[in-house]
Amino acid sequence: MRTATLAAIAAAIALATFGATAQTEVPATFELKGYALGAEMTSCPQGFSKHQQGAITECRSTSETLAGKPAKFFVVDLYKGKIVAVGAGGMSSPMDVANALMMKFGPPTESKAHIQEYTWHKGRTAMVIKAYSPATGMVILKDIANYEAARAEDASAAQSDL
Repeated sequence: MRTATLAAIAAAIALATFGATAQTEVPATFELKGYALGAEMTSCPQGFSKHQQGAITECRSTSETLAGKPAKFFVVDLYKGKIVAVGAGGMSSPMDVANALMMKFGPPTESKAHIQEYTWHKGRTAMVIKAYSPATGMVILKDIANYEAARAEDASAAQSDL
């Protein structure tokens, strides 16, 4: 009985603390620009160029922005009809993008502020933003399990060609 009461009190405190500090509801899955990891997608969106990278289909655009800042490229990777990675590179003002990601997804699970690298983890998915300078950076979301499966498929195919 005492354990159940303590658990209920701890849960109430956690809910009150989360509600007091959260500015927005944190999405259940990672997504950028509406492209969610695990979502079904069988072909590249209109305006994206298609590049086959082994088992992964890379859909690339050079006309996207993140947090209102231009990116030199925006990529959506597909594997077996699902989105397994989403990323952008060459972003101007990457720390503005990092701050917007923190507002959307909450605090990162791992921070390396001294090198301006921030990582969020949710199960077998991860999101990393890295600033290379005040004027350029990259962000990538990755479904680790499915991305590894695609790489293993590529390795197997390569081995059969030896």
